[in-house]
Amino acid sequence: MNNNNCCYMEKLCAHLSLENFQNITLHSSHNNVYAYAEVEAMSTHNNDRLNFGKDQLLLPVHCLVQQLIEIELTLIDHYHKRNLSKESFDCFSTSQTAIDKMDASIFYNIQHLSEAYKMIIYLHAHSLALRLAACHTIDLAVICAGHVWKKTIVNKDHFTLKSMKKIHSKNNNRLMRSRLDKNRFMTMWFVVCMVCMVGFCVVNIIHSLQMLIHRHDFDIHMPFTLLITVLVEFIVKSIGMIFLDFGLTYSRSTIPIRTLFILSPAFAVLTIAALRYLGYSYLVLWLDPVLTICTCFILSVLSILSAADYISVLLMAVPKEVKLENFESKFKLRFPGEKFHQLHVWADTKNHFNLSVHMRFKKSENYLQNFQSIKSFFSEHGITMAVLQPEFEKATTDSGNECLFEKKSEIIETKEVLKQSFFMRRSIVRGIPVEILEDERLNAAVNMLPSNYDFEIHKTIWKIRREKIKRVYLQFPEGLLLFSCLIADILEEFGPCETVISCDVVYGACCVDDYAAKAFDCDLLVHYGHSCLIPVQDTTGCSVLYVFVSIKFDTGHFIDTVRHNFNPNSRLALVSTVQFISSLQAARKALSNDFKIELPQVAPLSPGEVLGCTAPRFNENMDAVIFVGDGRFHLESVMIANPDVPAFKYDPYGKKCFREHYDHKTMQKQRRLSVEMASNCKKFGLICGALGRQGNIRIMETVRDQLLASCREVFEFVMSEISLEKLSSWVQIACPRLSIDWGLQFIKPVITPYELMVAMDGIKWQKQYPMDYYAFESLGPWTNNFGRRTKQRVKMRCTK
Repeated sequence: MNNNNCCYMEKLCAHLSLENFQNITLHSSHNNVYAYAEVEAMSTHNNDRLNFGKDQLLLPVHCLVQQLIEIELTLIDHYHKRNLSKESFDCFSTSQTAIDKMDASIFYNIQHLSEAYKMIIYLHAHSLALRLAACHTIDLAVICAGHVWKKTIVNKDHFTLKSMKKIHSKNNNRLMRSRLDKNRFMTMWFVVCMVCMVGFCVVNIIHSLQMLIHRHDFDIHMPFTLLITVLVEFIVKSIGMIFLDFGLTYSRSTIPIRTLFILSPAFAVLTIAALRYLGYSYLVLWLDPVLTICTCFILSVLSILSAADYISVLLMAVPKEVKLENFESKFKLRFPGEKFHQLHVWADTKNHFNLSVHMRFKKSENYLQNFQSIKSFFSEHGITMAVLQPEFEKATTDSGNECLFEKKSEIIETKEVLKQSFFMRRSIVRGIPVEILEDERLNAAVNMLPSNYDFEIHKTIWKIRREKIKRVYLQFPEGLLLFSCLIADILEEFGPCETVISCDVVYGACCVDDYAAKAFDCDLLVHYGHSCLIPVQDTTGCSVLYVFVSIKFDTGHFIDTVRHNFNPNSRLALVSTVQFISSLQAARKALSNDFKIELPQVAPLSPGEVLGCTAPRFNENMDAVIFVGDGRFHLESVMIANPDVPAFKYDPYGKKCFREHYDHKTMQKQRRLSVEMASNCKKFGLICGALGRQGNIRIMETVRDQLLASCREVFEFVMSEISLEKLSSWVQIACPRLSIDWGLQFIKPVITPYELMVAMDGIKWQKQYPMDYYAFESLGPWTNNFGRRTKQRVKMRCTK
């Protein structure tokens, strides 16, 4: 290796402040100089140990950037002055490559910065590609800054809450500003880079317009070498995008936007180089500046959007949709035994919400026990990252932001984000006027209701005002009747409207009493606590609004309970009533990594929803079914339909899990006995349930035809509540569970339409008792929705 090469290598080592090199060899090819090192060396900067390997040199960015610029600009300067001799660098003629350079592989892994400078070495100082390379350099600097941000600032070991200070804006919104010097510096660096990018692009657009007007060609050299370089760069940047992702993890189309942001200069240079290599034409005079204008315009728009995000980081403003007072009250309700202070919520971007809080625990064991519950609570309320500072008995809150108990804060990254509670749900917010959502008096009244119960008051009031409702009929299940007067007062005050509260028994969604609502001259029926089992278009006389009353529970405890009691990779079915379905969906996502989770569905019910009379049938390889709820009525429907699947019940209020059993043999024996008794009866009474929409005229006609075809005497009755009558046998068309659960308490057999079909030899007794009373895909004409699909009715005549 000649002396000039060694001089340049020594200059490189001196600029990089390296010492104690051993066994360094240089290799010269026709147009490249490579540096190989087989041992370790020590850097004088912070005593960092540097790892050397063939074809690459790994160095921290802060040690290299300035030296790298100086060395490569020196090479460019020598190139333009034609001072590089063929003997020094084995340069060959200008018709080949025009410069022999130190290959960029020596700087290959320095956060990709060398790629931009490689382009500078290849290109003439006045070319379009040089300007795009400079633009690319700014972009890459921002990537490095973002990477440093991710590795140092947003890091458990570097982040502290002692530097966070609460201030108030004119609108009394709580704002947060970081007092961390690194935090502020890096964020401001983002903004400055984006502003410089916009300014640089504007200058390029103006210059390109001048070139279009004066028809001057840009000077582009070495198209073949440039083509290879940019192709390699394209591949490297694509791989880098997957790992770096700009150092951030926001959800706003991150990969496509950032990919375009990184690769747009490469596309421009690649296109121009390919055209020049294929042949010079008049098109280049137009394509070069037009492509510059388009590229710079795209970069400007994306830079402005990015700058807006970074400014939002600097401000750390609480978004308008965050109801911080509601969140504080719910936090106290969820963790009544623990005290907290310094609770702050702010937004980095529109979809990225942060939280910081200091919590005081009596013992460290309490902190460990509640950690998963706290994490689940943050996830349920839309927090993507939370910083929790635990304090114990020695800690005091008198010192403001200073905590006497020194313990590293916990950074909680929630993976499941549910926009709920103090964030108004988007499905509800959409279309509701701001004056309703932000009505302080209304929100204060709503806060009097349980925080984990969603009665959708804002949605109901908006419907009342929009449709000019005068009188509202309110239907509650027995467990929610205690809230009926308060809800009625709220609707009357803010509707405004009159309200009528139904005190009749409501067993389920089949008890929608639209007839009673019409009788009271009501314009709207609000049915609380059940799903939309009876379609709103099938009701008569008034419009119907179903309010599911979603109830939030501690999904973190439920997830931990399932993981503790079931083997990994087990096939589990999760079912519940409509109140817990939304939380069940969140739990399914968290458990899917460890188990094969299914939320079985039987239309028209929601996935995972079951009723006391309607439940899905599982596959034979299902290991267990877990029911979330506080009773057995709905779970028994699942167990009756799936006698071979082990059943478990998780009580969300008591936070306990039980193994449940059902005596299938006794039930089948009792029902077969009732069927045999009914088959010998001559007189039958048909009872059509009149409690809401329980009864079904079509089923009654089908059963009557079956009895008449068997030459039985039939009497038809209508009852809201099934009571004892003196007839030989009864067939009740209200709820099949009345016969299953309480049939033996009657003197005479009380059977279901399905059992009547068996008694009249219409069908055979099935091994699995059917629980498909409201299913669309039902098994026979004894169900409510069977006629909706078949649309045919078999007429039967007496055969005796």
